[in-house]
Amino acid sequence: MPPPEVTLTDPSGRLRPVWREFLLALFTRTGGIGGGDLAGLTATVLDHTKELGEHAEEIADLQLTVETNPYAALMTAILGRVVALEALVMGLPVAVPASPAWATLPDPIGVHISACSPLPEPVASCAPQSDDTRKLIEG
Repeated sequence: MPPPEVTLTDPSGRLRPVWREFLLALFTRTGGIGGGDLAGLTATVLDHTKELGEHAEEIADLQLTVETNPYAALMTAILGRVVALEALVMGLPVAVPASPAWATLPDPIGVHISACSPLPEPVASCAPQSDDTRKLIEG
């Protein structure tokens, strides 16, 4: 890469050698294939123009058929309306659905500690059993 202070051309308008080398290196690195053939491109365009001229009468007949068909005009109007409606719908803001009532938590209710009462009778628990497995492991 040439230094930034080196201009692309010299005062006479010619490409500087350091830039020529850089551009040639890029050309080589990217495949080194030349551009298209202008004569070939011109011939291709002329061939397609000739084909278009050969089919011009057929194209004109089809265009006339479409323009004189009343259903084609109706379909064009309907499709134009559909496009306008789609553009209108696409421009509308999207409504964010509200969360359902079951998805929100109720407000907390404060309960004073004196309102809590002990259980009237003790809760039954299982009687302790011997743990033979633990004794085997520890022993």
